[in-house]
Amino acid sequence: EVGARTRLSGSVSMPIVLYARTGSENDQVYPQAALNGTVEAVEKFFFIDGTILVSQQYFSPLGPQPVGLANATQNRYTAESYSVNPYIKGRTAGDVQYQIRDENLWTKASGAAVSGVNDAYTNHFLANASRQSGQFGWALDYDRSSVAFQSQPQLRTQLGRLRLLDSPDPQLQLSASVGYEDNDFGLTQNRGTIYGVGAKWHPTNRTALDATWEHRFFGSSYLVNFTHRMPLTVWNLNASRNITSYPQQLATLPTGFDVQSLLNQLFLSSVPDPAQRQTFVDEFIRNHGLPAVLSSTVNLFSDQITLVQ
Repeated sequence: EVGARTRLSGSVSMPIVLYARTGSENDQVYPQAALNGTVEAVEKFFFIDGTILVSQQYFSPLGPQPVGLANATQNRYTAESYSVNPYIKGRTAGDVQYQIRDENLWTKASGAAVSGVNDAYTNHFLANASRQSGQFGWALDYDRSSVAFQSQPQLRTQLGRLRLLDSPDPQLQLSASVGYEDNDFGLTQNRGTIYGVGAKWHPTNRTALDATWEHRFFGSSYLVNFTHRMPLTVWNLNASRNITSYPQQLATLPTGFDVQSLLNQLFLSSVPDPAQRQTFVDEFIRNHGLPAVLSSTVNLFSDQITLVQ
């Protein structure tokens, strides 16, 4: 759909799998959706973007991954994300370009294998202003992101940067940046100076290279994207190192696992006395309604900041 100030594109499908022998035990609907829309609320100034993404994913790379939907597996789950992103952009009388953007993302994972994963809400606020006059220019950036998992403290990251721009050639732009970051991940806080360099090289409309490197609290952070289009092929090279808040699976407790033995090991350091620890474990099991033996597999997850390379 394309209107005077609106655009909407995408697809929605609802594959339904019915099994003749096992019936309702495995009958399943596997929704898939990819919708993207934009509303120009105030002409050439205020915009609102929105997306809906629903897909079928495989939780563990070591688990079964059937090619189609006909074969049921506990490793498959439905990944859902919904976003609403209002923003404004424009240019001042002094030829300064600016943009302020507030991104809101709700994520959900549903399926038997990932029942322990918490839903999450992510807010990403960005503000930047830049001016390019001839070969040289400058840019100011503020970037704040927060992730709130269900029933857990908020994880927050804030970064502010000043970038100096140099364009010795119309196809090449170099940059150097310095700034400050403030991170609050619940149990740990990290703050300090950040600095980095970057380059954008677009020699033709078929070749593009964008690369940045920055010193962060976890060491080097980088992002490299290279694309080259030939008559019959397209080449892409992507490399990155940064942090993410995606829930990671730590371990799996198998069926038949002795819950009391597990808790006894977990509380070994906090309750050294064996008799007191046994009393504490018994009370813990009773208060939380835990079984003595696991009747089904339990997946353990970590909703925290993780370094991804």
